[in-house]
Amino acid sequence: MEKKREIKFRFWDKVEKKMIYPANSFPNLDYLHFEDIERRGWGEEEFGSMQYTGLKDKNGKDIFEGDIIKVNGRNMEVFFKDGYFGWGQEHDGKYSFDPFGDEKIEVIGNIYENPELIK
Repeated sequence: MEKKREIKFRFWDKVEKKMIYPANSFPNLDYLHFEDIERRGWGEEEFGSMQYTGLKDKNGKDIFEGDIIKVNGRNMEVFFKDGYFGWGQEHDGKYSFDPFGDEKIEVIGNIYENPELIK
């Protein structure tokens, strides 16, 4: 039997400065139950969306795009590039990128709530 890929998102509310973890998953987009979405509109100006990679860290925690992970003793950002989720770091305005492998990864924060971890 083929395993179905779990599709989940979380959103950073840039105005309220808080993470939203919707109870339901894609494609049911009415799940935010956030009264002022209509008032403010839906867009990247107000919300940063992050997709679940389908992977868990060494402690069983879901790994999302935008997470900051500790891998091989270094803090790295999780992002999506060229059709793959991977991790990397910025160097002089350019990102290094490595796809996920067998590394022991631990989620230690995310780019919105803990930006100091990646600098």
